[in-house]
Amino acid sequence: MKYRNTVTGAVIDVESEVSGGGWERIEGLEKSPRAQAKKTAQKKKESEANETIRNAGRRE
Repeated sequence: MKYRNTVTGAVIDVESEVSGGGWERIEGLEKSPRAQAKKTAQKKKESEANETIRNAGRRE
């Protein structure tokens, strides 16, 4: 998540939430823990589907 300091204008990119005065989030809210879990689950589902397609022609 990216935060901008409202006093100095400095920008930081961190994986945790920043608390305290003087910082504002400048990215969208899509990186909430729930959104991250949903995105991870979607990527896993897509990865498994792609693996199934790749293995469709193989004999065991």
